[in-house]
Amino acid sequence: MPTVDIFPDGIINNDWTVVGTGTADVVLLDNDYYNYLKSDTDTEYFEMTLGALDSVALNIDTITSIQVHMWGDHGARGASSTVTCDYRNSSGIINSYTEDIVISTAGAHTDYPFTARTTSDGSNAWKDDGSGGDGQVDDLRFRVTMDTADTGGADTLITQMYLTVTYTLPST
Repeated sequence: MPTVDIFPDGIINNDWTVVGTGTADVVLLDNDYYNYLKSDTDTEYFEMTLGALDSVALNIDTITSIQVHMWGDHGARGASSTVTCDYRNSSGIINSYTEDIVISTAGAHTDYPFTARTTSDGSNAWKDDGSGGDGQVDDLRFRVTMDTADTGGADTLITQMYLTVTYTLPST
C-alpha cells in the first residue's frame, strides 16, 4: 500500500529545549545531532500541528492507518526515560490514543513509533477533511510529554518526528 509522510508545520506548545537552528517544529524535520529537542525534566511537553494531507493530489481512496514516527536517543550511555505520547486534535486526546514509550540509549538515532491507528474513533476510518474537529487527519496533532526523566540527569533527545499515512488507491 502507498504511504505519505507529513511533517510538523506549527507549534502549539514547547517546553523542551531547542538545539540548533530554527523553531521546535523546524528542528524535527531532519534526523541529525545538529538540530533537535531535548529535555531532562518531568512534565515538560511539546505539541505540534502537522502539514495538510492532499488526498485529491494523491488519489487516496481510503486511509488504512496513521502512525507517528519519533526518532530519538539519549545524551549519555546507559540512560533511559519514559515519554507519554498522544494523538490529539484541537479538542484534546483522540479516542484515548495515548501511550508511554521508553527511550533508551542506542548510540544512534532510533525510531520509537507510536502505535499505528486504523480508526479515528475506534470504528470509523480516518478522513482527510478534518470536519468537526473530530480527530481527522487535517486536524491531527501529536504531543510528547516527559513522564519519567533519566534519573542520572541525561537529556532525552528527539531528533525527528513525522506522521506516516497508509492508504489505498481507487480500483481501476
